[in-house]
Amino acid sequence: MGDLTRILQIFLFHLTRRIVNRMPFWVVIVLAVLIIALLLSMPFLTKFLGAEGWIK
Repeated sequence: MGDLTRILQIFLFHLTRRIVNRMPFWVVIVLAVLIIALLLSMPFLTKFLGAEGWIK
Protein backbone atom coordinates (compact mmCIF):
# COMPACT_ATOMS: atom_id res chain seq x y z
CA MET A 1 0.00 0.00 0.00
CA GLY A 2 2.89 2.33 0.73
CA ASP A 3 4.33 1.78 -2.75
CA LEU A 4 1.00 2.63 -4.35
CA THR A 5 0.77 5.85 -2.33
CA ARG A 6 4.30 6.81 -3.32
CA ILE A 7 3.60 6.15 -7.02
CA LEU A 8 0.42 8.23 -6.78
CA GLN A 9 2.31 11.09 -5.10
CA ILE A 10 4.98 11.09 -7.82
CA PHE A 11 2.36 10.96 -10.57
CA LEU A 12 0.34 13.83 -9.08
CA PHE A 13 3.49 15.89 -8.52
CA HIS A 14 4.59 15.55 -12.15
CA LEU A 15 1.06 16.15 -13.42
CA THR A 16 0.66 19.36 -11.43
CA ARG A 17 4.14 20.52 -12.40
CA ARG A 18 3.30 20.04 -16.07
CA ILE A 19 -0.01 21.91 -15.67
CA VAL A 20 1.56 24.74 -13.66
CA ASN A 21 4.35 25.19 -16.22
CA ARG A 22 1.75 26.02 -18.87
CA MET A 23 -0.05 28.64 -16.73
CA PRO A 24 0.78 32.30 -16.35
CA PHE A 25 2.50 33.18 -13.10
CA TRP A 26 -0.42 35.20 -11.71
CA VAL A 27 -2.77 32.21 -12.10
CA VAL A 28 -0.38 30.06 -10.07
CA ILE A 29 -0.28 32.71 -7.31
CA VAL A 30 -4.08 33.04 -7.23
CA LEU A 31 -4.54 29.26 -7.08
CA ALA A 32 -1.95 28.95 -4.31
CA VAL A 33 -3.70 31.65 -2.25
CA LEU A 34 -7.08 29.97 -2.77
CA ILE A 35 -5.74 26.57 -1.71
CA ILE A 36 -4.08 28.02 1.40
CA ALA A 37 -7.27 29.89 2.31
CA LEU A 38 -9.31 26.70 1.87
CA LEU A 39 -6.93 24.70 4.05
CA LEU A 40 -6.92 27.37 6.77
CA SER A 41 -10.73 27.61 6.77
CA MET A 42 -11.25 23.85 6.88
CA PRO A 43 -11.94 23.63 10.66
CA PHE A 44 -14.56 26.39 10.38
CA LEU A 45 -16.12 24.90 7.26
CA THR A 46 -16.53 21.47 8.83
CA LYS A 47 -18.16 23.01 11.90
CA PHE A 48 -20.41 25.20 9.74
CA LEU A 49 -21.46 22.29 7.52
CA GLY A 50 -22.00 19.99 10.49
CA ALA A 51 -19.47 17.46 9.25
CA GLU A 52 -17.39 17.09 12.40
CA GLY A 53 -18.81 13.59 12.88
CA TRP A 54 -17.11 12.08 9.82
CA ILE A 55 -14.08 14.37 9.57
CA LYS A 56 -11.71 14.04 12.49
